[in-house]
Amino acid sequence: MSLAPVYGLVRPYLVFALTPVHAGLGRGFEEHVDLPVQRDNLGIPCIWGSSIKGALRTAFRQGKEMQGTRDRDFEKLLFGPEREEAHQHAGALNILDAKLFLSPMPSLKYGFVFATTKLLLERAGALLELAGDPKEKKLRELVNLSGSSGRTLVSNNDLTLDGKVWLGDKVFEADTKLADNVKVLLEDFLKDIKIPLSMDTLSNRVVILQDEEGLQLLSRSTISITRIALDYQRKTVKEGALWDEEYVPEMSMFITAILMSNPRSESSMTAEKLFEELMSTLKSKDKKDFYLVLGGHETIGKGIVKFCGW
Repeated sequence: MSLAPVYGLVRPYLVFALTPVHAGLGRGFEEHVDLPVQRDNLGIPCIWGSSIKGALRTAFRQGKEMQGTRDRDFEKLLFGPEREEAHQHAGALNILDAKLFLSPMPSLKYGFVFATTKLLLERAGALLELAGDPKEKKLRELVNLSGSSGRTLVSNNDLTLDGKVWLGDKVFEADTKLADNVKVLLEDFLKDIKIPLSMDTLSNRVVILQDEEGLQLLSRSTISITRIALDYQRKTVKEGALWDEEYVPEMSMFITAILMSNPRSESSMTAEKLFEELMSTLKSKDKKDFYLVLGGHETIGKGIVKFCGW
């Protein structure tokens, strides 16, 4: 079962954060920082599809302008008209919210690990099933392993000390009998995509937590940066210009999907042709992977992600 009969094209993606990413939700009044990141209904950091689509539109527009071939009608066909004309028709491009898949965390052994939970694996598997991708079976097997064990799973027993995993100041009882199974399933799941890490670096450092203990930990898996604004005449900080921004750390990984419909207005283009044109404009060499800036912080070296497709 997949969404292919509804959409002309469905492509799942792993989104890899090459730098810290601030996909913000505006000013927070009850948060521990002034400008928090987006979260899902469970409080886990995510990236809303609307933020990704807006960044894609900006990148597409800039790419076309660099080529000197900007076509506003084609842009409307792909992304939909601007707000004033939004009633005319919807755009062919649809983006699902990017849900957290693996989050880097400090660890007593190996320095750092990539943490996830049974539920996060289930959500990723459900998304891949919608895309009709057979890789979801590997995630389902990992979910079954986690459920049958009832304890924290590791992909490498060297991550444990006396049968325990130490993440920050938290300690978790580990099941050391299933490490080889976990590693093989992860490598099978990831082998067809070009992640900016070696497979050994990733597959040797994965920790699968139980939801009861892992979801709360992952909800706090962000970093905060204090920023200021300067008065350049006086060389001092502007009065009141001190704030905290929350970021998802680099090497965080999310799962999302690009859904392309056949155009809803009169056009000879198909979903496949629209996708190829999008990838070409984004300078994708393999018509699959591409880079994007999310959160509008590119001038301070933040928000750069790689979309890695299966």
